[in-house]
Amino acid sequence: MVGYFVSEPYGVIDAVGADTSDLLQRLSSNDVSAVPPGSGLRSVLLTEKGRIVDVLTLLHRQDRWQIVTSPGCLENVYRWIRRFIIMDDVRLVLRDELGASIELWSAEQTNIAELFPSLAEREGSWVDAEIGGVQVTALRLWNSAACPTTRGQMVLLLCPATHRDALIRWLGAHRVQQLLPDERNRLRIEFRIGQYPNEYSEQYTPLEAGLAHIVALGKGCFIGQEVLERLAVQQKLRWRLHAIEAPSGALREGETLRTATPESTTSQSDIAGVVTSVAANARASALAYIRRDAGSQLQSEHGVAIRILEPIGTTVS
Repeated sequence: MVGYFVSEPYGVIDAVGADTSDLLQRLSSNDVSAVPPGSGLRSVLLTEKGRIVDVLTLLHRQDRWQIVTSPGCLENVYRWIRRFIIMDDVRLVLRDELGASIELWSAEQTNIAELFPSLAEREGSWVDAEIGGVQVTALRLWNSAACPTTRGQMVLLLCPATHRDALIRWLGAHRVQQLLPDERNRLRIEFRIGQYPNEYSEQYTPLEAGLAHIVALGKGCFIGQEVLERLAVQQKLRWRLHAIEAPSGALREGETLRTATPESTTSQSDIAGVVTSVAANARASALAYIRRDAGSQLQSEHGVAIRILEPIGTTVS
């Protein structure tokens, strides 16, 4: 089954000029130099301290790069990149006309492939296509094959806002079911997929967020690299993003978690974890950052026992 969700608009920036590839290589975590025209990749825009500004999708077109930001991040990403354009031959253009963003969610790759047979399985891959008379760009944002602890697939469709209703009618005619916000949130958490600003923010590094598979520490210098390399080599990651479970209604976003046994080296007064996303199920599934020295038994602010599941994504240690 494939479901669609009408999202808040993802941001799109065209980056044009002879120095664009070099600039993106210096500013983001993944190896942009390895991406030929017609391909793409996922990459993390970082602060000097190695913290997450946003998780981007970078599309390499024949005449330009397209930078796709998370919903709500367009202006921040635009300003951040402009800070580092000094004498570079790079021009940024906001693509406000691509104002419709529709996410496709599926537990199986084959379901997505039926809609977009030419879309590669690699995260960051993209294809321009016409469906229902609407020209769209389909981007693969998540694929469980690239990140084994995640599940399912998520593909983003971008098109002009004026064509959104026609695209939705086409999806409905092809038995793609609409997802309500709570349903989309439940799938995202079940699939172990983070998002801005819940899991991805300047509070955490991509290594803590389970995004090591889109961090190329060996590619050469980039902003935040020294910090991430030191954390990786010295194994000093303080936090790790996990899936957790608790009885329904026992957790809320932003709630802190405490240790429940003396096994931990963290004192009872310290925060052992922070809940970032919660899905309302019979048994609540959630995502949370857990301190790496917190031990195996945690409880909520109201003393409810928390079951810690697997860490999310990939890491270097």
